[in-house]
Amino acid sequence: MLHEFIPDPDYESMSWSNDRELFIENCRIRDLAKEFGTPLYVISEKQLLNNARLYKKVFSDRWKEGSVRITPAIKANFTLATRKILTMEGCGCDVFSQGELWAALQSGIDPELISLNGNGKLGANNTILEEAITAGARITIDQVEELDIIEMFAKNLKKKVKIRFRLRPEFAELRMPTQYLSGLQIPIEYANIMYKHGIPLEALIPLGKRALESPHLDLIGVHIHLGRHRRDPAYWGSIIKGYVRLLSILKVEWGGWEPLEIDIGGGIPSRRDPHCGTNVMEENLPASQPFEDVVNGKLKGPELYKKIQKFNSTLRHLYRNYHMQDPLMPLRLPLEVFAEVITDTLRKELTSHGLEPKGKILEIEPGRGLYADAGIHIAKVTVLKKQIKPVLWNWLNIDTAQSFLGNLVTEHALYRYLIDGKPRSSWTKTITADIVGCSCNLDRLISDAVIPQETSPNDLIVFLDTGAYEDSNTSNFNALPRPATVLVSDKHSAVIKKRETIKDVFRRDIIPEHLV
Repeated sequence: MLHEFIPDPDYESMSWSNDRELFIENCRIRDLAKEFGTPLYVISEKQLLNNARLYKKVFSDRWKEGSVRITPAIKANFTLATRKILTMEGCGCDVFSQGELWAALQSGIDPELISLNGNGKLGANNTILEEAITAGARITIDQVEELDIIEMFAKNLKKKVKIRFRLRPEFAELRMPTQYLSGLQIPIEYANIMYKHGIPLEALIPLGKRALESPHLDLIGVHIHLGRHRRDPAYWGSIIKGYVRLLSILKVEWGGWEPLEIDIGGGIPSRRDPHCGTNVMEENLPASQPFEDVVNGKLKGPELYKKIQKFNSTLRHLYRNYHMQDPLMPLRLPLEVFAEVITDTLRKELTSHGLEPKGKILEIEPGRGLYADAGIHIAKVTVLKKQIKPVLWNWLNIDTAQSFLGNLVTEHALYRYLIDGKPRSSWTKTITADIVGCSCNLDRLISDAVIPQETSPNDLIVFLDTGAYEDSNTSNFNALPRPATVLVSDKHSAVIKKRETIKDVFRRDIIPEHLV
C-alpha cells in the first residue's frame, strides 16, 4: 500500500528512538539486520515516494508554461519493486540497454514515458531498437547511423516513431573545474567535450532535416545530460543558456521547428550530496605535494613517518570536522532553489532567442535525486584493529566491501554514517579509524572516521544515501555473494532482491568434460 501524504522537503526516514536505537521509517535497524543478515541494502518506500512527489510539485509549481515529467534513469536502481513504486507515481524513465528496457516494461511504465537513450543501440541485429519501437517507446538518437535503422523498423512495423535528438551544446561559461573528476582541474566546458554522447552539430543539422521529411518519424524533442559536475545552482543556469543557444540555431536551420519536449537530463545533487565529499577535503588540503621529498630520496625511515604523520594530522582535522557534523544534515541547497534557476533561466532564454516557452514539456531525470537518500546500507563490525608503531593507525573492520559500495571509487563518495545504539550526542570519548571492508582491496570505505572509543564487534554501521547506483554497481570480487535488498513500508519489511549464495556466484561457470 503506497503512503498517503503531501511531499515534505524536510522528511527524513531515519530517526533515533528514546532508547538510542536507530530506525528507518518504523523498522528497527537491529531487527532488519537480525532477520535479513548483513551486509544489507534497505530502501524506504516513503522516502522514495516523497522524493518523487517533491520533484513533481517543485518543478510543476515553477513551470506553468507546460507539463513536467519526472523520468529518472532506471540505471540508478533497477530493482523492479522500487521501479514499480515510481511507475505508480506516474514517473517515466530513461533506459540505456536491453535489460533496462525489459525492466522498465516489466514495471508497467507507459511506453510513451520511456526514452531509449545512449550509444549502444546498434549491433546484435539492432534488436533493442526493434523492441523499443514495437513497445511504443520514444527513441533518443545518439548517433547518425541510428536514423536509417529506426526508419526501416518504423516502416516495417507500420508505426510512426517518436524520436528526439541528444545534443552537444557548447558551454562557454563553464570554465570552473569539474567536481566529478576528483583531483583533476579540468574545466567543465572541456569535460563536456570529452563526453562521448550526443550528435555533433555538423552532423545534426542535415540529420534533423532528414527526420523532419520522413513520414515514419515524429521529431518531438531534444535531450542533454551534462551530469553531476557541481552542486552550485548557477551551474544549471549556464547549462540552460548553452542548451537554448543551440535550440535557436536548430530553429533557423530546420525551418522554424521547435521542440515539444525539452529534456535537461539528470545531475541535480541529492540532499546530503555525498558525491562531493572528497572534493570538499581536497579543496582544503595544502597546495604543496606532501611527499615530494620521498620521491627524490631525501626522506626515509623515521623522518618519512614524521612527515606522513604531519600530513595525516591535517587530513584528520578536516575529516573530523566533516564527520562530527550532524550526519542527517542536508549539504545542498533546497530543491526549490535549483528548480527556480532552471525554470526561470529556461523561460527567459527561450523568449530572448525567439522560441515560445508555452506548451513546452519540461523533462527531468533525477535518478540520484530520487533514489540516493531513500536507501541505506547496513554492515556489521567484526573487529577494531589498532597499531601504535611505526605510525599510529586504527582500522574498523566491517562485513561489507568496496565492491558493494562502488560510488566510493567511481564518484569519490564520502558517505555519512551512523552507529546503531550510539547517536553522536552519546560519544564522550572518540578515536579515529579507517572504516574498512572485508575484501583484499585497500577497501577504505571511510577514511579517518570518528567513532566512539567503545565501538565493538556486532555494532551496526549504517551508511546513508546509498539508494542510487550502489546495488546496480555491485560485483562479486573475492567471490563475495551480493547483498539482499529490503523494502520498508512503515512497520513492514520485505525482501525485494534476494541475497546471493556462493552457488549463485558460480552459477555461470561450466567445467568442460575433459577437465572433469
